[in-house]
Amino acid sequence: EGPVAEDTGYIRSRNFNWETKIEGEYKIILKTKDISFDGDYEDIRELDFKIDKKGEKPVKIIDVLASKTRGCIKNEPINIKVKAEGGTELKYSFIVYKDKMEKERSSYGITKWINFTPEESGEYEVEVRVLDKYSSKEYDSHSFIYFKVKDYQEAEIDYVL
Repeated sequence: EGPVAEDTGYIRSRNFNWETKIEGEYKIILKTKDISFDGDYEDIRELDFKIDKKGEKPVKIIDVLASKTRGCIKNEPINIKVKAEGGTELKYSFIVYKDKMEKERSSYGITKWINFTPEESGEYEVEVRVLDKYSSKEYDSHSFIYFKVKDYQEAEIDYVL
């Protein structure tokens, strides 16, 4: 049952290969019986499942936006947002590195932003990874954003009298 219904009748094989022609919600109904049984079936099982439309565009990060990239001070939060397209259903992960060492990592989820608060001064990089729901890769697209975090705000001289 579903957008495209098909009835094979009873077959002798234990296996049956069915190829979908269109996405949608389907129900497979399996009926079994011995060849000598006179009734409609001896046992029945049902399985509901959904077939999604395959993503037509490859997964691509369009932009990574940060609330600030210059003048970052320790213990002040930085908001990072990702714009991505393609795939079927995108998931996002963020990995924070300090001085080339991994500090923290978020698992893949649907949230496309993170609030990152550097606790020490130094050089940070945040790797943004995007993964399609059906992908078997570690990530489908990734990008880096860099921050130089200081203990204090540097003063700027506008002019001298």
